[in-house]
Amino acid sequence: MAKRKHSAPADLGSETQPNAIPVEPFLLPDLAPPWRRDEVFHNLAVLITAFEEVERYDPHRQHNQPPPSLWLNHAAYRADVKDLLGELRELNKALRDLAGKDKEPPKAVAKKIDATLSVLGAGGRKFVESYADLLGKGAAALTIGAVAGFLASAGLPRELVDAVWGRLRGK
Repeated sequence: MAKRKHSAPADLGSETQPNAIPVEPFLLPDLAPPWRRDEVFHNLAVLITAFEEVERYDPHRQHNQPPPSLWLNHAAYRADVKDLLGELRELNKALRDLAGKDKEPPKAVAKKIDATLSVLGAGGRKFVESYADLLGKGAAALTIGAVAGFLASAGLPRELVDAVWGRLRGK
C-alpha cells in the first residue's frame, strides 16, 4: 500500500486504522467480491486515467495544449494526486492478480483488500472534500461521480458514497 501523508498504511494486526472507513467484508450478501466485478475495474480505469493525465502534465512544457481538466497548480494537490494514484494503481494490480485466479484467496488477502478499500474510501472522500470547490464545476462533478461510482461498485458503505455525492449539492 502506498503511504499517504495523512494515512497510516494498512495494518492487518490493528483493530482500528486512522483515516480509514470501516468496511465489513462483502457488505451486501449477494455482492461478489470486488475482484469478480467488472464495474470495479472500469471505475478504477477511469480514475487512474484521469489522474495519470494530471501526473504527466508539465506546466513548464505546456504540451501545446490546455492543461488537463483536473489540473490545479498547487503543490499539495499534485502530491495528493500522486499519492491517490499510487494507491489506485496498487489496488488495481492486487485485484487483477486475484481476478486471474480460479480459487478464492486466503482470508488474510481478502482482508488486506478490504483494508486497502477502506483507506481508499477515506482518501477519495478527503480528496473530493478538499479539492471539489477548486476544480471547475464540470470537472468537479465528473470527479465526484467517478469517485462515488468506484466506492459504490467496490461495496463501500452507503453513508460514505452519499457523503461524496453530497459534494455536488455543496454539503
